Amino acid sequence: MTGAYGCLLLFAVTLLWPVLLQAEGRSWKYLKELSEDERKALDLRSDTPRSTTLPYFPAEPYPFTAPYTAEEIGIRSMEFPHMARWNHVQIEDYGSIMHTGYLFSGKIIVLVTHDQPEGLEGYLQKKPGEVFTRWLSQDTAPPENLGNQLLMVHHRTDQQATTKTDMFGYSPILRRVRRFPQPRRQDRFPDQPITFDDFLGRDAWEFSWRFVGTDVLTETVRFPTTRQTITLMSGEGTMKDVAAKSLKLMGEEYAHYTPTGGVPCFILEAKAKADWLQDYYAPRILYWVDQHHFYPLRTEQYGPGGELIYIEQDLRFGP
Repeated sequence: MTGAYGCLLLFAVTLLWPVLLQAEGRSWKYLKELSEDERKALDLRSDTPRSTTLPYFPAEPYPFTAPYTAEEIGIRSMEFPHMARWNHVQIEDYGSIMHTGYLFSGKIIVLVTHDQPEGLEGYLQKKPGEVFTRWLSQDTAPPENLGNQLLMVHHRTDQQATTKTDMFGYSPILRRVRRFPQPRRQDRFPDQPITFDDFLGRDAWEFSWRFVGTDVLTETVRFPTTRQTITLMSGEGTMKDVAAKSLKLMGEEYAHYTPTGGVPCFILEAKAKADWLQDYYAPRILYWVDQHHFYPLRTEQYGPGGELIYIEQDLRFGP
């Protein structure tokens, strides 16, 4: 970012059904298949010293140093929720096809403001119950939603302070502000597959973590052949058209691509802790995070019966 307010365009593809991928061989390795050199960055312990002030947090100071435990990488991945943890303006241009075949598309502009310090550090410094960020969004499409506004005020949570967000909506038709009830974490946004937890982010300490293995991701979002270009905005505010087929998983400036353009990832398994998330709707989640910044590029969520319920594949266009 180059200023207090930057522009970020973030694109996510979400599916509610399994996807079959055809590939020659496999790009992933189980943990037991890793060489000693590949294990150097990993601390395979599941029981590590705890913080004296936050018993659910590691004793090692954030942002940690290598070798990393699976829990520490899970916490580091919290740096990258759907909405960035710094002051910015975000354009949300989205569309969804529901399992019924219903197509919905829309566009909103979101103003995001964080208390200082920004980033995950600021979130960790807040006491449970305190506000750490505010989001104000306005619909610009479809036309029938033009002018609708939503204010979301987000709180730091723990086992006692469980209120994640206060929501207020304004309708230009009704010309009034309405306070919405506290959303349930598994509730989906209207006409979308994404839940409030997918959107707001999850706290890593609500889960137990372990390494599954490694993988190399190579494919970005696949646009229809009729979409040859996409308009992107840089952190400086300039806009340009780029070829859709030129998009890379971690953007142009990422320095750790493989010779074939892939992104080496750790695969992590997160299981919901019963004392934090009793009867959670997605008790098992798999994360593919890049091995250098721990950015989550892919997640798979599994329901109480072990069934695959949700896949999210992320592509970061901007800085």
